[in-house]
Amino acid sequence: MNTRNPGIDFARILSMLFVVGLHNLLNGGILDLNSATGKNMTYLFIENLVIVAVNLFAMISGFLMTDRKLRISKIRSLWYVVLFWSVVPTITLMLVLRKFNVALLIRSFFPIIFNQYWYFNAYIVLVLFIPFLNAGIDLMETESLKKIVILLVILSGTIGFIGHLFENGGYSVIWLMIMYLLGAFVKKNMVQNSSALLLVMVYVIGACISLVGEYISLNYIGHIKMWLNYNSPIVIIQSICLFIFCVKVKIKNKRVLHLLKLISPLTFSVYLIDANPFFFNKFLHSNFTFINSLNVFEGVILFFLSSFSMFIFFLTLEYCRSFLFKKMSL
Repeated sequence: MNTRNPGIDFARILSMLFVVGLHNLLNGGILDLNSATGKNMTYLFIENLVIVAVNLFAMISGFLMTDRKLRISKIRSLWYVVLFWSVVPTITLMLVLRKFNVALLIRSFFPIIFNQYWYFNAYIVLVLFIPFLNAGIDLMETESLKKIVILLVILSGTIGFIGHLFENGGYSVIWLMIMYLLGAFVKKNMVQNSSALLLVMVYVIGACISLVGEYISLNYIGHIKMWLNYNSPIVIIQSICLFIFCVKVKIKNKRVLHLLKLISPLTFSVYLIDANPFFFNKFLHSNFTFINSLNVFEGVILFFLSSFSMFIFFLTLEYCRSFLFKKMSL
């Protein structure tokens, strides 16, 4: 019987909190990808810290699912949740904002066909491949698995990074599969002797190195897009370090453990609500640009408070949705 790892719950919560931060920085209009001012570089550093969100969440899938059987009922339940958060916020915001768009409304009822959520579309394909991935993992010797995972990561961080492995900067099912294998490998080869402090230091130093590269790119190349790809070699290293750190976290306080267990299953819906196309493009878009008029200290504090508040609000909405579905036996 598998023992629940509270560090995985913590990693899941952290990754979705990071997603909210990412969206607020970029789509919210706080971060300017063409500016090298001191204030903008501060927000870019925060971006470099939270950019690991997708990789972290995908590795969690590998860690959790590598020893489990695929259940179709779970996919069906997840589909209901995706459909709910695709349709309900769209209709609600259209009514509140009085901005009716028939095309967007129709698309909300068919989230997979119209690619409303890129991660969910990629995740569905990943889930269908999980039985094959798990079978291969079980058949392989530890050393062989290690070599293949390392080779895939190296290829992704080099050839894939420059766009020649069809990974689309990490926005693809191929990338999620690689992260799945990496998560499964970490589970089967726990690094017991790795220092928590060292892991955090490498994670933060990685963000600093990216920042230097971004500053040089802004001044001499003109863009920083590649630095913000999920399969950037530095982002990969950061993701691995933060994931292992989370896995190794020892939490003994019963109240904290209970809270993590309560919140963790709700977190995927934070992404679904925050990335709802109508909310993302009509409500969130450029709504945080006012932060740029504040000084750096005030802006950073307000960014964190806003992102955390949104995260808690989205969790509350999902908790209510979950309660409603249980009452309806869905």
